[in-house]
Amino acid sequence: QTVPSGSHMIYVAAGTYDEQPMPLKPGVSLQGAGIDQTIIKNGTFVWWYGAIQLYSSSLTNGNQTLSGFTLDGKSYSAFTGIQVQNRNNVKIFNVKVQQFYHAGIELWSDTGNQTENIEIYNFTISESARESTGGSYGNITSRGSVRNLQIHDGTIYHQSNISIGSYGEKTSGYAMKFLASYNGSAFSTSDYVSKSKIYNIKEYGKAFAPWGQNVPNISFEFWAIGAEEVEITNCDFTTHLSLEYDPAVLKGAYSFWVHDNRFKVGMGQSIELTTSNTIIENNIFDYRENTNAWNVMGEYNQKSKGATNIHVRRNYFLLGDRSPILWALGNPSTNLYFYNNTINGSGNPALFQIRSTSNGVASKNLQVFNNAFDVSTGGQITA
Repeated sequence: QTVPSGSHMIYVAAGTYDEQPMPLKPGVSLQGAGIDQTIIKNGTFVWWYGAIQLYSSSLTNGNQTLSGFTLDGKSYSAFTGIQVQNRNNVKIFNVKVQQFYHAGIELWSDTGNQTENIEIYNFTISESARESTGGSYGNITSRGSVRNLQIHDGTIYHQSNISIGSYGEKTSGYAMKFLASYNGSAFSTSDYVSKSKIYNIKEYGKAFAPWGQNVPNISFEFWAIGAEEVEITNCDFTTHLSLEYDPAVLKGAYSFWVHDNRFKVGMGQSIELTTSNTIIENNIFDYRENTNAWNVMGEYNQKSKGATNIHVRRNYFLLGDRSPILWALGNPSTNLYFYNNTINGSGNPALFQIRSTSNGVASKNLQVFNNAFDVSTGGQITA
């Protein structure tokens, strides 16, 4: 690996090392001999700190890389694997992170900061996220504003359901979670994930959520944070994608572009779709083995705000004999377009479910056109 310009490199030879938490100053990089050759173990639990710490109290140019090792939390004995806080220009690649209590990798921008140019690629993270009464976290967790975040060519496992800690937590949370930073005791209302891309990710999760076997699990969740030009593409999902929060003001033309992914979700829905200005296109939704196919995508949890300007187009819905609702609307929504999709199945799916709303405001301008409904084996589409 080439040392970043102006940076210093720590080389770690092949072997197994039992280490205390390692803070790295800006400009200091760490390179092992390879994922299966350099094994770094850490069993020291420190709340909100990582086994490898790239931490600055104010926004700083990190100009550093981490690569070529396995980082092991010794069966959830350490809090977080890799902590990147208030650092720009950081690359993490060719690493494996496993069995940490809170998160495998946590990115954090304090309120008022926006980190930039963070890339995570060629990685495996397994069973390194907790579910607690305070909410779920991700094997990759991102807090606060970040611009030009690239996460790609990786695999995430969150399949276990083990009790950990002393507060009723269980493993292993979500694959990824994005949320705002704290402004005092509340979440900041001005944080964004912007001009960022998640691609070529394989996600393997248990079908049910850590907190209940009748609730579907989540792959990536964007929660209490804005989104501007966030692209999610060429990923394999076994649990649903949650695009949950719609900020009051969006800076970009679209908040999310979700395209060319494969959804084969074990139970429940594929996309929780409560964000405005979103394109869902060229995805495959395979429901043939879904054990509780109640809907494919749904608009919920918006506190009567409703969604607007959503395009669902050129997707392929492979339903088998399942009969889900393709799109459920829980709040008044505007400018929703469902077109050029193909629906194949032998059941009796519903195209839309439009639920009554507490404020009595109606949804409007729902357009459905140029779709292909292949129900030749005996099914039918109801509305």
